[in-house]
Amino acid sequence: MLRKPAPTTSTARVALRFGVITGLLLNLYNTLLLFLWFNAPWDVKMMGYVILAGGIVYAMREFRAYNKKGMNLIQGLGLGTMLSAVASLVYGLVNMVIIALFAPASAQSGAVSILFINTIVVTVIIGVIISLVASLFYKTDNTVS
Repeated sequence: MLRKPAPTTSTARVALRFGVITGLLLNLYNTLLLFLWFNAPWDVKMMGYVILAGGIVYAMREFRAYNKKGMNLIQGLGLGTMLSAVASLVYGLVNMVIIALFAPASAQSGAVSILFINTIVVTVIIGVIISLVASLFYKTDNTVS
């Protein structure tokens, strides 16, 4: 009797799922921060990157648990990079909608598109750095079945 191989998943599937969740959590945190504490200090505003780091680490743990053979460094770096790209796209798009709804005068200027591009670039760069560090901790050496 032949055994079926254990089900595995791809890094893109995990990154897409957890990227959307992380992007929505980033939006929730920053929207609450905007409405409740507008003049928050910079360290409180940067706590959003802790949410991004948590999303990357949780996605890597989920990927390793689903793929019994483990995760190498390149898979971890790709997973974190794709996750941060998806999260930044979700975060940027929802931010643009919020700005268009609550500040239509600033939405008509070109500052919104610059803010959108800046959000994506900065979040992806920070996500690459976080995923590189996290994948060093979560990689496994036994990737051979």
